[in-house]
Amino acid sequence: MDLKKIFEKFVDKKVIITDIDEKRFMGIIDDYIDAEDNYSNKEGIILNTKSGLYEFTKDDIKKIELI
Repeated sequence: MDLKKIFEKFVDKKVIITDIDEKRFMGIIDDYIDAEDNYSNKEGIILNTKSGLYEFTKDDIKKIELI
């Protein structure tokens, strides 16, 4: 899963991300973090939800659905 391509496809769009624990998060894809700039040394995307911002790495994501 290439998060840069996912970010480019879904930026500013409302999605549901299902994580590896089957938890679902609904919000808008807000930002991309390059692996070199991320504390975890993994690329990530930021999801802006009603309850706050969430960062997901490719290892965290099971599925992304466009709403």
